[in-house]
Amino acid sequence: MAIKIENLSFLYPDSQRGLVDINLNIKAGRKTAILGINGSGKSTLLYHLNGTTLPQTGRVEVLNMNVWWRIFS
Repeated sequence: MAIKIENLSFLYPDSQRGLVDINLNIKAGRKTAILGINGSGKSTLLYHLNGTTLPQTGRVEVLNMNVWWRIFS
């Protein structure tokens, strides 16, 4: 899988839900759209994919490597 998200959850400091138990697999070469209403977590999901936000639970992998491991190695 090019992108693999397992059991990703994130809660904002003001107790708003950001993401709750997200699971997603996207194969390499696939085009995928992320759609939703305002405040549904689209940007929060992308922040986790690019490593600018640390998941509180779960795992985010891009090209079989943990996103946080890539940033800090």
